[in-house]
Amino acid sequence: MDQFECDECLGDRATSSGYEGVTLAYAISVLEGEVITLCNYAVTPFVTDGSNKDARETRAYREMLRSRGKKVPKISENALRDELVILPGAAMSPADVVRALEKFIEHVEKDGMYIGKYKDDFIREKTAGEPRFVRC
Repeated sequence: MDQFECDECLGDRATSSGYEGVTLAYAISVLEGEVITLCNYAVTPFVTDGSNKDARETRAYREMLRSRGKKVPKISENALRDELVILPGAAMSPADVVRALEKFIEHVEKDGMYIGKYKDDFIREKTAGEPRFVRC
């Protein structure tokens, strides 16, 4: 089947080569609703060296500061704050998007959401409770 030009599996693309292209992006906020826009996108994975500067815009870093009573820096102007951005691939139908979102919701409700990384450990936050380290 020659439908796709890239035969890398999801895990390889998400952790090494990344994604780029053009799509309709759905930016969704609990407070502001939804905005749809045609956009160029590039998602570029990187390997952290464990330094603090790698993690400063992650939720885990911000929550760690907050829990210690320290000042939490402002989020960069163009960074995601309280938004979720959905970038459907060109081969995804509306039904595919719904199934993928349902899987994600089920995962977050059951296991929590990964919110950061420290050295080789991911930090996971459940919908209720404190963030926890999760061994890779």
